Amino acid sequence: MQKAEIVESIEVARLPGGLGIDYSGFSSAVWWFDYERHRLKKYILDPFSAALNTMTGYSDEVRPVGKTDKNINAGDAVFAVTTTPQGKRISYSNVVTAFSDYVLHLEEFYKQDRLREGFRTLRGSGGLDELFIRLDVLESAMDGYLKSNLEGKEGVKQESVLVGPEQWKSENAGSLTVAIGRDYGVLNTANAHDYFVASSIEEDNKGAVSRFKKALKQDAFSRYGGEPKSIVEFKYPFGQTLFINQVEPRAVVKYDGIVEDFIKPPPEKLTSRSAIGDFQILRMMHGGQEPLLAAKDLVDPGFREEYYPREIDGNVYVRAQGVKSRFEKHTKERTSTTFEQNIRSFPVRP
Repeated sequence: MQKAEIVESIEVARLPGGLGIDYSGFSSAVWWFDYERHRLKKYILDPFSAALNTMTGYSDEVRPVGKTDKNINAGDAVFAVTTTPQGKRISYSNVVTAFSDYVLHLEEFYKQDRLREGFRTLRGSGGLDELFIRLDVLESAMDGYLKSNLEGKEGVKQESVLVGPEQWKSENAGSLTVAIGRDYGVLNTANAHDYFVASSIEEDNKGAVSRFKKALKQDAFSRYGGEPKSIVEFKYPFGQTLFINQVEPRAVVKYDGIVEDFIKPPPEKLTSRSAIGDFQILRMMHGGQEPLLAAKDLVDPGFREEYYPREIDGNVYVRAQGVKSRFEKHTKERTSTTFEQNIRSFPVRP
């Protein structure tokens, strides 16, 4: 029978600032990312911070009116715990999805009599009749999506920082021994010290692994001859151990940016660098401020032609096709590519 040992403690090392693309760098990064960080969180960071937070008297159910700071004693140590009430937040991805569905199907909805109010068939920029939609209808639709697409729950966010002893702050322990059976949820001096050291190691190691992954990504690009367009795996063999770095390109959409591109209000003082949403620009043009916008070069080429704004009975109407093309433009500009890396180690196949 294979011998096995019961783990009673683990030694978590503070990683050096620069990990090389070698066996030591790979093994350190994998050990930290796949094992050690989870053990620090489970055995020390979570239990001790939960005990600190409980002593504030605040919780998701009992929230302060505003941001509140309290000093909590843990033996000879003192921690300042900041409690910030949190509310539901806007799910911008859901907002953009809903607005996209609305915008991309305007003409279809109109033909099916599902939408009529605020729509007109008018002569477009090309001399042909087109579907136009009233600006306030678009604004109301976006506002409705912003109000109805909330996520998360009401609660609190709590963060702690060491107040003292002051000499702890100058320590730079190279490692920390985590005792598996110890109750780190007790607010005493020993636990407070280990919690502070664990927090410091976590922050340093997170940065070290992040820099290692950045260097590894550049190494992958160099070996591949550029940025890959699909998933690519790179093998790094070291003796009996094989490390694999899987690089996967992913599209990242800045959904809140797309919303801002339509509704962001103008600043009090306009400059050539001011960012203003399309709907707000249309309102400013309607109010006679187009010369000012033009002087600051705040209307991009094609804006007027795409929207082709028309004023009828005091209301602004814009091309439905123009709204669609502007949505596609903003989505493209707010979409970038990031590269996810999945680093794993395996024994070399026998």
